[in-house]
Amino acid sequence: MLDENCYPDERDLERIKSYSLMEGSIEELLQLIVDNSNYSGAGPCQSTVRRGQYFEYHTFGWSGNEDVIDAVRSNFMFWALAWVCSYRGGHYYFDLTTIMKLERERTKKDVLPGLPGFPTDKIQL
Repeated sequence: MLDENCYPDERDLERIKSYSLMEGSIEELLQLIVDNSNYSGAGPCQSTVRRGQYFEYHTFGWSGNEDVIDAVRSNFMFWALAWVCSYRGGHYYFDLTTIMKLERERTKKDVLPGLPGFPTDKIQL
């Protein structure tokens, strides 16, 4: 959350840096990023584009949002899997397709041994 001066909370910046996509969800990480961004003319937006999910973050050079993107850049897994490009002026573009695919695989329901794709939550005794 933003502090009284509308700057990101230091503890949340640390959470962004160390956030594990193997344990948490991409939605939770994005919400943490959004909650620590100042929207007065800058900040993130999210959009679905055809076959993938994309996330854009625009700092416009505001120091608080620059702190947020620096924390995101320090999250190696997120940055390595999602960063597509960035442009002068604080414009960052991310493709979340791979992360979302990995998350779907990680959170699949247990299946019965020997019966691939047969979810155990569908069994009624």
